[in-house]
Amino acid sequence: MQLRLTLCLLIFIVELAQAEIENWQTGLTIPGTENITPGPGSKFYDWNTANHNLQYADLSNKDLAQIWFYDSWLGYADFSNSTISRNRFY
Repeated sequence: MQLRLTLCLLIFIVELAQAEIENWQTGLTIPGTENITPGPGSKFYDWNTANHNLQYADLSNKDLAQIWFYDSWLGYADFSNSTISRNRFY
């Protein structure tokens, strides 16, 4: 039982550590994404300024179904090996 609890806690900590979107070119966290875990149903509104955008976002190997990108800059974002279905790009 204690082993199971320890494993669950470890998985939770790993998930928290990944709650950010990195710039695949630099490996740095994209400012403003520190507490964001992209996943089904996520919504990104107005990520379209020099200091607030998703250019070079590492969105690879993720389930990105039904994500909405409203007026957001996604130039050079990496979507490789991700599930992309029923998304909205405005």
